[in-house]
Amino acid sequence: MFQKRRHRMDLLDDHIHARVNFYATSQEIVRERELMGEDTLEFEAAKKALAEEREKYNAEKKGLLWSVSDAEDKLVKEKQFNANKQKEWEVACERTNREMQNARDQIVKLKGEKTEISNEQE
Repeated sequence: MFQKRRHRMDLLDDHIHARVNFYATSQEIVRERELMGEDTLEFEAAKKALAEEREKYNAEKKGLLWSVSDAEDKLVKEKQFNANKQKEWEVACERTNREMQNARDQIVKLKGEKTEISNEQE
């Protein structure tokens, strides 16, 4: 009923305005969709860069853990080596001390024999 009371040109103008608004809205939706696609591409690129950075970080972390593990192993080996060297040194010192004590004992024995011989000669 409402349209029957209006002039035909007004109805046509309303129809044209509605089509223009529809077209403008459609174009805005298309632009938003394109921007959303660009945002999605930026997001995917950032996600890929983050994954690469995470991979690099994990590799570096693993390398550091291996380095620490290697250093700890080297430290244990060095401590064992030093303990062995200490034992060898103690054995060598003990042997040297025994040899020196035997030499002192022989010197004291020879001095005693010398004094006995000199006492007998007098």
